[in-house]
Amino acid sequence: MGKLMQIQVSLGITASVHVRCFCACGGFVFNGASPTQLQGLGGKCILQRWQGRELKRLYVDENPFIEREENYEIYQEIYGDPIYDVYEDDVRIVDFIFNEDSFANLVCAKIVQHKIRGKFVHDEFRANFGQANNLLEDQSQLESGPLSTHGSGGPYGTFLGVYDGHGGPETSRFINDHMFHHLKRFAAEEECMSPEVIKKAFQATEEGFLSIVTNQFQTRPQIATVGSCCLVTVICDGTLYVANAGDSRAVLGQVMKATGDVHATQLSDEHNASIESVRRELQALHPDHPDIVVLKHNVWRVKGIIQVSRSIGDVYLKRSEFNREPLYAKFRLRAPFSRPLLSAEPAVTVHRLQEQDKFIICASDGLWEHMSNQEAVEMVQSHPRNGIAKRLVKMALQEAAKKREMRYSDLKKIERGVRRHFHDDITVIVVFLDAKPGELRGPVVSVRGAGVSIPKKT
Repeated sequence: MGKLMQIQVSLGITASVHVRCFCACGGFVFNGASPTQLQGLGGKCILQRWQGRELKRLYVDENPFIEREENYEIYQEIYGDPIYDVYEDDVRIVDFIFNEDSFANLVCAKIVQHKIRGKFVHDEFRANFGQANNLLEDQSQLESGPLSTHGSGGPYGTFLGVYDGHGGPETSRFINDHMFHHLKRFAAEEECMSPEVIKKAFQATEEGFLSIVTNQFQTRPQIATVGSCCLVTVICDGTLYVANAGDSRAVLGQVMKATGDVHATQLSDEHNASIESVRRELQALHPDHPDIVVLKHNVWRVKGIIQVSRSIGDVYLKRSEFNREPLYAKFRLRAPFSRPLLSAEPAVTVHRLQEQDKFIICASDGLWEHMSNQEAVEMVQSHPRNGIAKRLVKMALQEAAKKREMRYSDLKKIERGVRRHFHDDITVIVVFLDAKPGELRGPVVSVRGAGVSIPKKT
């Protein structure tokens, strides 16, 4: 891995101020705990080494996927000035903040990068990632605790988000930073959780990203072509709210009491042009566009460009003023349009939790391309909880290798970027629904998945 880089972490924080930190190897972001609560992660990640009980010094291995001179500039562009004193002109930010004793371990591997396990208000969750792109475009988060800005006086529960980016990571990162805050704000206004609250949060997030595109379009026109599918699941007062824009999926695992069999119930509606009902919807909405859906290379696409019909971002297909120069010609449409061709409005499903509801799987389409709903719930039900998200990702990757008539071990050796030709980025979160409504509230937890590593230039 090369010589170690030394980073002096500027602590100097009080109990009311928390450091926001990131993993250079594309892993989770933890918010909301004191530095002394981090020692449980010591030595678990191949890109980090912790020193000292108070974690005042941090040693990080050379990151093999990034040029030294690029690292600081990339971090600064994405997140602003770091809160660290950095030595040797290098920023290998690997500092994790987590809440109380909620997290037991973090493991970094090659393809299946991170495994997180924790206990929270709905008992337990597992999360995992499989990276295919040079820069991980998937983002995810789990928030457990107050679901409004009123704090303990408002709705309380768990928020899950899976954000499958395309064209770049900017939109999925933006959603990761803003969606939950918008939801809390609207929940405070309504004094409850509801489908309308979630829809307003989607709309506010869309409008926020539109503002970024408006400000950057002339100097960085490609920002208009970046977008993200958005799957949000809220567990509150014994009710599941599932909101989806795009082709990620939430699947409920139900165990039948009489037989013990596990049954898969899909809770999310998908918006992909490969689905006939979606094509009919698009054709009905845009009768003046006979080419609203086009079969191109045996794949149905909106305007022959994009597969999903709903997303956050993708402004070049929503606002005509961003479908012109200086946008690259390959993204510009020949015929003008007066109304958005894509939508950011989610389809929302409400499900009252029942005794047979045991767990929910939230995942990007990278998983579902290689695994059916029933296969996924059977795997979760028939294996130990520890490592189950990793097992799902591995099974999907094994199936991807099989489809290309190659061994899984060979797939693991393929570099990111090239690997995108074999499978998509994969994000999986599994939440076990053990807690009963009205049980004692668990600790506040905030976990976010982020990818910041890129490969060396060739």
